Amino acid sequence: MRSPAGEHFGSPKGKKPYSALLGLTGAIIACVVLYRIFLYSDNKETMKQDLGKRTAVQEETVGGEQKIEVIKVAPYTSGSITDYIARAAKATVLIETPWGSGSGFFVDNGCQVVTNRHVVHLDQRSVESLEAQKNRLKQIIDYEEQEIARAEEGVKHISPGVSREEVEEFIRIKKERLEVLKMKYQAFTSTLESIRYGSALSELKVSLIDGSQYIASIAQLSENYDLALLNLPESDCQFINPGKSNRSRQGDPVYTVGHPVGLRHSVTSGIISGFREHAGVRYIQTDAPINPGNSGGPLIDRNGEVIGVNTMILANTEGIGFAIPIEVVLNEFQLGSDFAE
Repeated sequence: MRSPAGEHFGSPKGKKPYSALLGLTGAIIACVVLYRIFLYSDNKETMKQDLGKRTAVQEETVGGEQKIEVIKVAPYTSGSITDYIARAAKATVLIETPWGSGSGFFVDNGCQVVTNRHVVHLDQRSVESLEAQKNRLKQIIDYEEQEIARAEEGVKHISPGVSREEVEEFIRIKKERLEVLKMKYQAFTSTLESIRYGSALSELKVSLIDGSQYIASIAQLSENYDLALLNLPESDCQFINPGKSNRSRQGDPVYTVGHPVGLRHSVTSGIISGFREHAGVRYIQTDAPINPGNSGGPLIDRNGEVIGVNTMILANTEGIGFAIPIEVVLNEFQLGSDFAE
């Protein structure tokens, strides 16, 4: 519908039809410009976040001056931590010896296993400790036998009011305990004989997560660290990729895989509590539980890479464990070129 003056109906008086069109076009252009500005700002922020995944900024004050160093950090790989733990569990083994058990893990597809030296080798002090335990056990056995002999003699001259059945039950319990003590004593004796005659080193039984078992041989024993390298009679094994412990930071999550007190392929989690120097060795301190049987197992990061070998705990404490950095292992056994990328 047109007005008498020939203008579009509803147009402001005195405006030409193309004026409204120009105004609408200008508004559209303004919206596009604003959208591009916001899109660039959002992309820029995303780029900053992505860059943050690949770099870390370390600040340090030296001589009153602040120094800032940008450190390249490997980006997180795709996958979930449960997938990484499952892979690490397949690469972690149980090591059984005549004197106990521990953990280890494959470091290459050639089936070489890293573990702690103390898991597979007993030094003289450890042997002397076993001897002392054996002697104490013998003293306990002698005492129990004397107690049983006195009780059996007492049954023959039992006093009025004392139940013969109670005394006989006491003797029965004592004898059962004595049998257990004698079995332990025999185990100590066999272990010490194996060590003395050198047969213990040929009895390193290694068990994989699928239940398969092998007899491993010792390839190297470190003279500098609590580390050992074993060989398995296989040619293809799933292994754990090495990480970079020096890229880890205090508070980063970590996980252990091992066989604490016989509970096979157990996983514990925690954080990196710090880094400690002891006797010239830099250790990774973690609150992830490390119990007897975990020794020699891997300490892995959230990318599923091994950054350390679980080695020891601080006596009479909880949540204070230590691992030898993986870089030490690579250097000690010259394994760097053996890892697949």
